[in-house]
Amino acid sequence: MNKTKKINKATKRKNLHNNHGGKPEMGGHLSSMIYAWIHPETKILIPKKGSRSMKLIAKTILALPFALLYLPSFADETVSTQTLDQKIQALQNQYDQQRRSMQMLEIQIQQVEQEAQALNPQEAKKQKASSTEKTSTSGQTQPNQPVQQTQNNAEVVKEPPKSRSAETVYQEQHTDFNRKFSFEAGLTYSRFDRRQIDLSGFLALDAIFLGHIAVDDIKSDILTLDLTGRYTFTPRSQISVDAPFLWRSTEYLSGGSGSSGTTLQSDRNTSPWKVGDVSIGYYYQVLPETATRPDVVWNAQVKFPTGTDPYGIKIITVPGTSGNLQVPQSLPTGNGLYAVSTGLSLIKTVDPAILFADINIYHTFSRHFPDISTTPGNVAPGDVQLGDSIEGDIGTAFALNDKMSLSLSYQEQITKSAETRLDGQAWQGITGSSANAAVLNLGATYATTPNNAFVFNLGAGLTPDAPNVLVGLKIVHQY
Repeated sequence: MNKTKKINKATKRKNLHNNHGGKPEMGGHLSSMIYAWIHPETKILIPKKGSRSMKLIAKTILALPFALLYLPSFADETVSTQTLDQKIQALQNQYDQQRRSMQMLEIQIQQVEQEAQALNPQEAKKQKASSTEKTSTSGQTQPNQPVQQTQNNAEVVKEPPKSRSAETVYQEQHTDFNRKFSFEAGLTYSRFDRRQIDLSGFLALDAIFLGHIAVDDIKSDILTLDLTGRYTFTPRSQISVDAPFLWRSTEYLSGGSGSSGTTLQSDRNTSPWKVGDVSIGYYYQVLPETATRPDVVWNAQVKFPTGTDPYGIKIITVPGTSGNLQVPQSLPTGNGLYAVSTGLSLIKTVDPAILFADINIYHTFSRHFPDISTTPGNVAPGDVQLGDSIEGDIGTAFALNDKMSLSLSYQEQITKSAETRLDGQAWQGITGSSANAAVLNLGATYATTPNNAFVFNLGAGLTPDAPNVLVGLKIVHQY
């Protein structure tokens, strides 16, 4: 009997399974309950109250809230995965953007190098090799880690090209080999004011002067227009040609001896624009600049007597001055002699400052003139030999930005006495012809374009032989 009931129950369970289209019955397992929840179109056979299936359904219903507690965690995991995907995509976009920016910067650097044309072939090759090495090792080195050179005694390659203002400083105080050709037009104003007291008499009781006193005052204004061309025919060699044009105006004043003590006689002599002494120079870069040494350039110049020489100009007495005021008939624009000079110039960049210094030696060759006398009506042929001189200059410049820089320098030139020799006589020195001219210069450069710049200079004389004031403005155009 029991066996027959068991068989009937199994048959009913099978029939129930078949009636549901092969679906498990509702009260069997928790999975069946979930299946019915997902597939609401399935017909559910509700068990009788108090049956075993009903008890399983009750347990399932009680366990269902606890199962639902895990659903938010699954949702959170899904949201977290989506957020990570979005972050990865954003980082990928940033990487692509930075890579494109680096490519644009490399293109700009190449354009600057081509426009500058500032490096000689050896330095250009070194910079290109250095940049290639940095690019190839960028993925292996840490950020901001410099690439070191492994060769001993290698020349330091200047990392960026010099700024336009720095190039102008190099050209003005040194020599710039970065440009093939440059043209300079400069106008300089010089002011000289010389006062001299002539005493003719003697002292009485060491306090009272008995005699004649004459006061002479010479005020001279000079405008000099310098036209200079420079050509760099090799990476370390350059030649230059300088042609000056001068305008001079000198006022002579005198009073005292030979006239009334309260009367001042004056006369002005003006010379129109005339060419001065043309010079040709050669510059050679002996040592290029490195981290431990400055850039050293040797120079040599030859000056030709193309201007008006001062020899044979007669000194005349101004009418109506009782012989108290004497002036030259004309004003010279050159010294009338051939001259050579040689020297060294040094420059070192110590960012943001540029240090420079130079020393030059000048020598003039004696020359014969048909007349060297200043006395009217007298002709005295002879030779003239001007004294040799040595000149030194030291200073510093500061680059305020890519276009403007300021400079401060001290310049001094010491000249020996000149000598003359009349035909058939010995050499004689000229008293008072030696000189010591020291000038303190303050300069500024401003680059308007990559090829054009303005140079301003203000000088103050520190010794009696130096001009009282110097004011200069120069326009530099480079190709």
